[in-house]
Order: sequence, then C-alpha cells, then structure tokens
Amino acid sequence: MSATSGASVEQAAPPVAPHSLGAYFASMRGYPKAAWRAAFAVLIAMGLSPVVLMTLVTFVAAPISQQTGWSRPSVMSMFSLPMLIGALILPVTGRFVDRWGARRVAFPMMALYGLGTVAIWAAGTNQALLQTALIISSTAGFSASLGVGFKVVAAWFTDHRGAGFSLLLGSAVGLFSAILSPVGSALVNSVGWRATYLLIGLVILLVGLPAQILLLREAPAALHARATDAVLPGADEARDDCPSVTLSTAVRSRAWILYVLLLALSGGAIMAVRSNAEALLTPYGVSVNVIALSLSALLLSSIVGQALVGFSLDRSRTSRAIAPFVLCTVLGLLLVAASGHELWLLFGGMCLLGLATGAESSMGPFLSARYFGLHSFGQIQGLTLALTTTANTLAPVLAAAQLNRGLSSGALLTALAITSGIAVAMVFLLPGYPTAGRPTERAPGRAPAAPDRTIELLDNRS
Repeated sequence: MSATSGASVEQAAPPVAPHSLGAYFASMRGYPKAAWRAAFAVLIAMGLSPVVLMTLVTFVAAPISQQTGWSRPSVMSMFSLPMLIGALILPVTGRFVDRWGARRVAFPMMALYGLGTVAIWAAGTNQALLQTALIISSTAGFSASLGVGFKVVAAWFTDHRGAGFSLLLGSAVGLFSAILSPVGSALVNSVGWRATYLLIGLVILLVGLPAQILLLREAPAALHARATDAVLPGADEARDDCPSVTLSTAVRSRAWILYVLLLALSGGAIMAVRSNAEALLTPYGVSVNVIALSLSALLLSSIVGQALVGFSLDRSRTSRAIAPFVLCTVLGLLLVAASGHELWLLFGGMCLLGLATGAESSMGPFLSARYFGLHSFGQIQGLTLALTTTANTLAPVLAAAQLNRGLSSGALLTALAITSGIAVAMVFLLPGYPTAGRPTERAPGRAPAAPDRTIELLDNRS
C-alpha cells in the first residue's frame, strides 16, 4: 500500500465509536499519529481556504471601488463569481482525489492557490487580470481545502467522521474567519488591500504548502479503496444504494437525491434570511444594529450546531438523527416571522437558524460517506457541495426579487418555513444505512474488508 501512495503510511485501527459520551471521546486515542498529523494539515488548509478569505471582501470592497471607480456591487460580484466557480469545480477535484489520492492533489493545488493569491496583488486595478487571478486563486483554494479535506477526514477518522467534519472543517472556518476579520481589517487599513493579499499568498506558500507536504498522509482505508476494486461487482445495475458504489449509481439513488434536496431547501432558506435580513426585518421596526446583533447570534450558535451534529451522527444508527437540526430551520423561520417587536423571538429564531446552519455543514459529507463508502467519496461529496452551494447562492437572489416585487416579509418567511418543512419530511424518507457500512471490529493494522455481494439493499430496510 505504501507503494500506491508514494509515502510511508501508518495503519489505522480505531475502535468502534462507543455509546457512552466519555468512552466516545476516549476512543479517539485509538487513531495513529499519522491521522492527527493529517488532521492538522487539513485544519491549516481550511484556515487558509477561500471560504475564510471571503471575510476580507467586507474590508477591501470600498478601497477597490474608490481606487478604480467601479461600483461596490460590481466589486462584490468580482469576488462572488470565483467562489461559485470554485464550488462547481469540486466534483472534478473529487475525481482526482479518488483516483490519485489526497497528497497528489493537495500539493499542486495549494501551490497554485498561493501563487494565484499573490497574483491578486500583481494584477492590481487591471480588471481582466484581477478577475482571472481571483478565479485561479478560488478554484485552486477550494480544491486544496474542501476538495481534499473531506476525503482525508472520512478515510482516517472512520468511526468519528461526524466530529471530524464538524470540528476540523466546519468549526475551523468559523474560528479562522473570526480571527481574520480584525486582522484583515487592520492590514487593509495599514498596508492596503493589494499588500494584504500579497502577505496572505506568502503565508499560503510558506505555511500551508509545507504543512501538506510534511503532515498529510494517505489513510489505509483510502489506499484500500484505490488499490482494490472496492466497487461491488454489478453495482451499476443495483436497484438503489450500496456501500462503495460509483458516482453514477449514487446520483440515481433515493438516498442521495433526498439528502441533496433537503440540504438545498433548508440551507437555501437560511441563506435567504441571512443575506436579506435588513430588508426582511426593517418592516417590523427592527433597527440595523439589532439586526447585526441577531446575525452575530446566528453565527455563534452555528458553532454549537457543528459540535452537536458531529457527535450525534457518530453515535446514531440512523440518518434520522439529522431531523432535529433540520426542524430547527422551520422553527427558527416561524419565530422570526412572528417576532414583530419581540426581540427575544427574533434572537431565539436566529439562534435556531444558526444551529441548523452549523449542523448542515457536516450532514452532507457524513451521509455521503455513510451511504456510499470511500471509493467515489470525493466525487459524490464534491457534486453534493457544488449543488448545495449553488442553491445557497441562488436562494438569496430569488428571495430579494420577491421582496422587490412587493411580497411581504411575513409571507416570504412563511413560504421559506414551508419549504423547510418539506425538507424535514424528506429526512424520514431516507433509507436505512447499508449493513456493510456499519463499523465493525477489526484487527489492528488491517484495512476494511471489501463489501459483501450479499449486502441487504437499502430500499428494503427503509
């Protein structure tokens, strides 16, 4: 297996995640040092990811607009478009990660990410060059962070995937964004927006790239999926979901279709409220300062949601563990719609929306790995993230259009609550987890066994 990866690999044999919370945390000590080094590499990559750097846009939009004469909306569009392109390229990145391994994708993508970020400084106020540099930086950054990170966590932390996705990927974004906000503001004010991007590009090249080279290693489970034909014989003809199936089979399955739709409906509703909060709440007489505080409450509670859903998913035997978090979206929207001048209802509703926001960042990758295994995980999760990101991008635009047409805030919030209610119903239509996907006791140093052809299909287990 080391020959396959091109690097030495420590074998992982973590225990099955136990039922008691104390034993659950204690069992994390069963992972080898290579797993924790890889986790630290993922943490650094996520801390430098384009999702975190998007925090800078708030502070650089005005200086760029003043220097160039471009309108602020056009500047915002220049930064938003690359983010959408970066998300849409993730299925391709996932294909490369599944085929070649995380290391072989992380190294060149992180290097290109750093160079692309430095190119933002070099492009200056040349609109064509600046847009090109932003697209290169964003697409490479998405590939080096999200495109690689989900597969690394899923392969190493097989019995603690929920916690890994929540803490290493979800919470890391919130934590580093909170750090970058004051630091980025100070940098832009002191050295200017171009020098700020130059410094960040150098940090990516001098910190992010060496971290991937020195710390990132392939997990035995990922090597096993590539070195053997882990796809079930005849899986393409399976009626529905099987563990370690191909992308083409997964996207035709009931499980994938349902959880992508429910994440798009619930996540899109939350993003519609976040992006249009001022237009939605000022008709209720809520001041701009209070709206800003309510959005802060949403972001803070999202960190709690990330932690709770990770532990819940790891210790549950059914996908219905996500139901309370999706239900938070419905209840949060209804509370915001009913808030009026009652600020406690507004803040309570925003906190519930925050819990759902944090939880949903881990639901997609966990369900992708749990239903379909690791063989095509990068592609499946990449496509899932691309579709849900697109939905989250379009939902605020559609909501704003309805408000501009005269739809009342209460009517829009009620409509969003109804669509989120449909998402809750979809949770209970998800099939059961595949039998072969359950963690099983295995001897230290052994990779998971290939799936059994006699596995019971999910549709028969509801």
